[in-house]
Amino acid sequence: VLIWTTTPDGRADYFNPRWLAFTGHDLHAELGEQWLASVHPDDQARLAALWQARLASGDLFQAEYRLRRADGAYRWILARAAPRRADDGTITMWVGGATDIHDQKQLVQELLETNEQQATLSEQAYQNYQLAQQQRHTLYGLLMHAPAFVSILRGPEHRYEFANEQFRRLVGNVDIVGRTETEVFPLAASQGTLALLNQVYATGEPYFGHEMRVQLDRADGSGQLREGYFNFAYQRFEESGRAAGITVYAYEVTELVKLRQALAAQQG
Repeated sequence: VLIWTTTPDGRADYFNPRWLAFTGHDLHAELGEQWLASVHPDDQARLAALWQARLASGDLFQAEYRLRRADGAYRWILARAAPRRADDGTITMWVGGATDIHDQKQLVQELLETNEQQATLSEQAYQNYQLAQQQRHTLYGLLMHAPAFVSILRGPEHRYEFANEQFRRLVGNVDIVGRTETEVFPLAASQGTLALLNQVYATGEPYFGHEMRVQLDRADGSGQLREGYFNFAYQRFEESGRAAGITVYAYEVTELVKLRQALAAQQG
């Protein structure tokens, strides 16, 4: 994760080593507003305007833009930042993080382009079948290699039907397809995630979690637990008009949360 912090007025005052390694710059070359020089020229005005708008409103910042890597290649990144406030509500700093989504964005673009090309071809049944298979294969690959935890739970017992590579690494690279949520995560009930899944499945209302703290098995065979923080989304899907299961999309923000906690402890 590429992490940075800024002063209340939005001037960058810190970038973590991963950001500096990605851009190939030293810290002094990125401070203030100098980091914008690494943003693709076509994205700079849009990004700067959005950033200024969030500074004025104090709302959460999120943007996708192209950032120049150390080798000169531009990569799409997804950036988010949140303000840290004092007791009186004034903003004392901004803390942000970003992930490289370039490969996933290209796959989505290729899929869209493929769809457009296929739409111009004959609508014969065989070609439609081939297109459907191709789309399914592309989507499967996109989800399987996504830099986030993606899974599909089926039925009211929340049985795993799909889990991508990132998710499987989270649980120690064991095969979890066919197992229930509580079988994979025995603490799901006590930590509240099972209740959330039941709620989404019953009501159909999606749930978005922000920096939720959970205890997870270290997945190294030691049997010990580790603390992690996650942003996630639960969304029900239906078949034939009835609830069929839940799609899960999550990513870990432990490093960002612990950095913010450390900064708060230093300031305290």
